[in-house]
Amino acid sequence: MNQLYSICWNITNKCNENCKFCYRKICNDNTLEENKQIFNNLSQIKIGKITFSGGEPLLYDDLFELVDYIRIKNPNIKLSITTNGKKINDELLNKIIDKFDWITFSIDSSSDDINEEIGRGKEHLSKIIHLLEKCNNKIKIKINTVANKYNINDLENIYKIISKYNINRWKILIFWPIRKGNNNKEMLITKK
Repeated sequence: MNQLYSICWNITNKCNENCKFCYRKICNDNTLEENKQIFNNLSQIKIGKITFSGGEPLLYDDLFELVDYIRIKNPNIKLSITTNGKKINDELLNKIIDKFDWITFSIDSSSDDINEEIGRGKEHLSKIIHLLEKCNNKIKIKINTVANKYNINDLENIYKIISKYNINRWKILIFWPIRKGNNNKEMLITKK
C-alpha cells in the first residue's frame, strides 16, 4: 500500500469573505455521495491526515456527515479544518472540537482595519481571538498568515498575539497573484 501522510481537501469554493489574495477556483461542490466515493478511492493509500479547506468548509452543507463517514471508515485518521471562523458560534465550535483533531484560523494582521482592508471583513481579528480563547488547549491549533505588502512589517505583532495561546503551528504563506489575486498585484511584497 502506498503512503501519503496528509491531504488538503478543498471541499467547497463557497466563501463568506472577500480576501483580495484568494486563489480559489469557482466551481460546483460535489455531492455527499461523490465525496464519499473520493474518500473511498483515497483509502487505497495510507493517509494520516485530511485537512478540509475551501473556500469556507463550514459552508459545505454535508461536512459533518462526511466527517462521520470518514471516522467510521478510518477511526485513526487525523482530521483538520481550515476556517475563517466567521460562521462559528459556541455550539458549532464545540462540535468542531468534538469531531476534529486540528483547527486552523487565519490571522493576517494585528489590526482589524488591515484585516478588513485585505478582505477579511469587519472585526476578523477580534473574532479569531475570541475563538482562540474558547478552544485553547481543547484542540490543536494552527495559524495561517498570508504575507503581503500590507502586513509584512506586522509579523512580529502577529507573533505577539498568537504567542499568548497554545498554537501548535504557524504557517506563513507569501502572497502570489493568481486567480482573484491577479487583480490585486499591489499586494505583492516588493523590494525598495
